[in-house]
Amino acid sequence: MGPAMRNARHVLVAAMICFPLAVSAETVVKCGAMEGYAYFYPSPFVQEDQQGFEENQVEKGAIAISLEGNQYDVAHESVNGNVYSAKEDGAKIVPLANTKAHFVLFVAFPEKAAEIYTYHKPTKTLTMLEHKYGALVTSSKLMVSQCE
Repeated sequence: MGPAMRNARHVLVAAMICFPLAVSAETVVKCGAMEGYAYFYPSPFVQEDQQGFEENQVEKGAIAISLEGNQYDVAHESVNGNVYSAKEDGAKIVPLANTKAHFVLFVAFPEKAAEIYTYHKPTKTLTMLEHKYGALVTSSKLMVSQCE
């Protein structure tokens, strides 16, 4: 494969990663940066005297929940522009509720983390409750974001 074909292939793969919702999935909700609080437990990168609550935020980035067929996905755009898909990272995604006022998803990353996303439809607000237990930094977070 020549350099031009290899570059074209990289562009195609990047487009599929950056715009996965445009292919065949329906965007359920799209939200901006998240802010809230985190509790950090002692871990390899957190000393005992550093444990505790602190404000936590992702100033840039976005989050989107999509539905393709009957499968949901949660995609995060990081500060540096990388897009991470929960489904592609091996998460099990379970819808818990879809009422007039709320939409709730449970996202489990085996041996790593558990997340609950609650979208409040009347206020277009998304909250995320996250527990990381199999990572280098062990934490619990409650974050909130305004959505479109």
